[in-house]
Amino acid sequence: MRALSFQAGLTVGGLLEDGVAVLQRAGVAGARRDAEVLLGHVLRRGRAWLYAHADSSVLPSAREDFSSLVRGRSAGCPVAYLTGWREFWSLELSVTAATLIPRPETEHVVEEALRVIDGFGGIASAWDVGTGCGNIAVALARSASRLHVLATDRSPSALAVAARNVGRHRVADRVRLVAADLDEPLGSARFHLVVSNPPYVSADEWADLPRDVREFEPAEALLG
Repeated sequence: MRALSFQAGLTVGGLLEDGVAVLQRAGVAGARRDAEVLLGHVLRRGRAWLYAHADSSVLPSAREDFSSLVRGRSAGCPVAYLTGWREFWSLELSVTAATLIPRPETEHVVEEALRVIDGFGGIASAWDVGTGCGNIAVALARSASRLHVLATDRSPSALAVAARNVGRHRVADRVRLVAADLDEPLGSARFHLVVSNPPYVSADEWADLPRDVREFEPAEALLG
């Protein structure tokens, strides 16, 4: 893809509008939202700041970084992979192409799990099967101080990302990460609760997935 010109992008506002225009031409749904997130990531600022400081100048290095991210998004790469993070359960979590990007609807799993955990007295335990980036395990551990979680995944790369999130949110004392597949025995381990967001897409549905999901997110985390 040829370099983006960003003719107006000498200011925050000009750069943002250029990014929106490029993404719209590429057919990206939610082009403005994505451009805001990407520019905010480069400048380490929030959305409100971008508009409040629209006339502020932007360093050439920042314009180049933003241009690179916009090219990636125009090619279909999800915003979360470009920025390296995604919010889940009001927590900022690291994500990479080795992990599924957490969806807002998965927060319902956390809600239901916490409801069940509230019914137990004392220390409770949970097994998070196919933890991915560790979003469910970390959210549960942060929300229930008496909960211990065993989080398993068969992908070493995914577990490495989960380890970063466990460490970042300071729940390493209650979340244990183990390399294991769904049907691998765990000895005599017993749990109050099993939680999971397993692969759920059929082979017939695969071709109908959005491009940024089908071409960029790990197939083993999606195909059931």
